Amino acid sequence: MECMDCGRWSASALERSGVLHIPGRYAECAARAPTASEAVFRRDLARTFPGDELFAEPFDATPRSSCVERSGQYALRDVLHAFVVHLESERAGALELAPPAAAPSSAREAASAAESSVTYVQGMNFVAGHMVRSGATREQAFWLMVRLWSEAPAARMCEPASPRQQGGQESGERADAPHLLSHPLPMDRERTPPYGLRAVYSEGLPKLVGTMYIVERLLERVHAPLHGLLMREEVRACVYIPQWVLPLFCHRLPRRALTLVWDEFFRDGWIAVLRTCLALLLLSAPTLLRNGGLSFERCTLHLTATLWDDLHKLEARGELRRAMDVARATVDDAIDFDPEELRAMDAAAQIEAAAALEGRRLGSRRLPSLKELRGSMRTYMDETGVPRDRVAADAAHLEVLLGQLALASANRRHHRRAAPRASGEEELCRGDCAVA
Repeated sequence: MECMDCGRWSASALERSGVLHIPGRYAECAARAPTASEAVFRRDLARTFPGDELFAEPFDATPRSSCVERSGQYALRDVLHAFVVHLESERAGALELAPPAAAPSSAREAASAAESSVTYVQGMNFVAGHMVRSGATREQAFWLMVRLWSEAPAARMCEPASPRQQGGQESGERADAPHLLSHPLPMDRERTPPYGLRAVYSEGLPKLVGTMYIVERLLERVHAPLHGLLMREEVRACVYIPQWVLPLFCHRLPRRALTLVWDEFFRDGWIAVLRTCLALLLLSAPTLLRNGGLSFERCTLHLTATLWDDLHKLEARGELRRAMDVARATVDDAIDFDPEELRAMDAAAQIEAAAALEGRRLGSRRLPSLKELRGSMRTYMDETGVPRDRVAADAAHLEVLLGQLALASANRRHHRRAAPRASGEEELCRGDCAVA
């Protein structure tokens, strides 16, 4: 009999992604030979829910008995194997499990789509493992993973391509135009993936980068004192958000609370992840703000370790459900999660990450100018139609970023001889025009 949780999740995922169940596809992927990723995810099998009895039986590649076949590690291995085969076959163009998405509108988007294909990344084991321990069969878990990774919204999956998409790039558009960003941003509501997990685990972790930036910005509205403490102690979201988001909260969140979070995620998509992150920060606020605020080390320890112990204590007293509901209600009262605003914040986060990467790549020879960064932002606004006043407020942080890059470059010059500068390269420019 199908587990009620998995039944709800499958129905929601089918409605949002539009990826239909294709008989025989799971068996086809499961029968393929092991891929290069096999050795990587096998190391994570024993690390997945080590305290759960279902996963107590260690995986062994030798022939298995029917009893061992039912153990969690064997089921998890089979799901991950089939799913990794699906991803790698999809990248090679040899297997298509989802209806074809719209053609890329530019050479840059086509190249970015090829680079975004991923295989196995740590965190995927907890996502698949929670499906297994929630009662999903191997095939049910496989199709849930496929739908979570789907990039085409259900409403757009079967629509014909637009004239621009059918004809490739517009006349006069340069396919090789330089751009700081290495992947297209989902700025158009109709192009936004239903769940977006592919972008969470793809190269550069773009969805994770955007989530860290957005959570920091929204926390300032939800709980200004806590935001001020974390900024004062320099406890950035990169310290704790990856641990929360990469396994979709499966790592330590109590089981019943996790089921409610996943119900919300399958229903609402990525907004549920943002809401849960902010709710967990609100639950942490009394501890973090105690005695005028904890230090960097103690804040980090709480957000990555002792927070989960506190949540398990609330669960043991039967108080966690109400505490989570109150925290989520507080978040919803303060924030309306406007899609355009979230996409603008994500654009700013990706540009910041790309600028930091560019600064590390160029080292002390040349840093991206403010004009280049703002030009990149304007390009995205023009391509996607996002109002400039939505992004203008998010451009102020670029000055701070460039100051940090300039300082890092100056420090490097003290320790090594600057490489010869190629002809035509410009020095760092700080006085360029504003975005709006």
